[in-house]
Amino acid sequence: MTTARDHIESLFAMADGVALLDMLLAFAECIALHPSGFVRPTIVEDGKTLSLVNSRHPVVAESQIFAAHGGSFVSNGITLDQEHNFAMITGPNGSGKTVFIKQVALCVIMAQIGMFVPAEYAEIPLFDR
Repeated sequence: MTTARDHIESLFAMADGVALLDMLLAFAECIALHPSGFVRPTIVEDGKTLSLVNSRHPVVAESQIFAAHGGSFVSNGITLDQEHNFAMITGPNGSGKTVFIKQVALCVIMAQIGMFVPAEYAEIPLFDR
């Protein structure tokens, strides 16, 4: 009698395949539900410019709950290059400073894993930290 432990390598390989398929299906579904809201980012391997035009937070802006409560997400953008390599973000509590910072980080992560990003235009360099 064999046990699951005897087939552990096959089970892990199958789980990896199912996880990859699930991720790709989620990407395709996201793009299909919002065809005009996502763009293929330009990845610049040796570039120093991060540019997001009319970008949105991928979770907050697309949330059905957010829209159901009368919320409207204001698109925004950022451009960072060698001459302008930081941004000072100010505003009162609850004005969206943290959402903006997380939005930029999520767009970069999404681009680097091969996902389209919620923006009109995106140019993103490779990041390693």
